[in-house]
Amino acid sequence: MFSLPSAALEWGRQFVNGNVSVEPWEVSLLWLLWYVHSAGGVLSIYEDGGAAQVSTHYRCILARVAQLRPP
Repeated sequence: MFSLPSAALEWGRQFVNGNVSVEPWEVSLLWLLWYVHSAGGVLSIYEDGGAAQVSTHYRCILARVAQLRPP
């Protein structure tokens, strides 16, 4: 059976705790991969401030598509 080194497991635990604010067993791997992809990758999350990166990414996408006007 394949096992990860303890340093990799600790990094993963800290990544999930710090960016998603839950314990690793509370999220699925598929959801976590979607989250990292939506944010532009792991390095992008660390450079641009964690969970806020996802909303920033979607804001940039919507700015290209939607034309917003003041009420």
